[in-house]
Amino acid sequence: MIRDNDFSAGKAIGFLFIPFFNFYWEFRFWIRLVDRINFQFKLRNQPMPLSRGLTLATVIMGVIPYVGLLSLIVFFPIIEGQIQNATNRLAKEFYTL
Repeated sequence: MIRDNDFSAGKAIGFLFIPFFNFYWEFRFWIRLVDRINFQFKLRNQPMPLSRGLTLATVIMGVIPYVGLLSLIVFFPIIEGQIQNATNRLAKEFYTL
């Protein structure tokens, strides 16, 4: 289910390269991605696999000097792994129908 205000992959990645705007877009991109994946699970009456709070905390830590390195090395791989796992589960369910 696609909404009118969903961004494309090109727009999502491209806006990360705009100086200063990328600070805002970093929050918008990750939180929106987690919300949309969780929404797909909600539509299928399954528990939401992604933690919005952990994602928000990770992005906040990512913009803090020196703490951002910890976020990049430890927390972003966890978030990205959870997103990949959830996306794979959705794709597997879609292709088995």
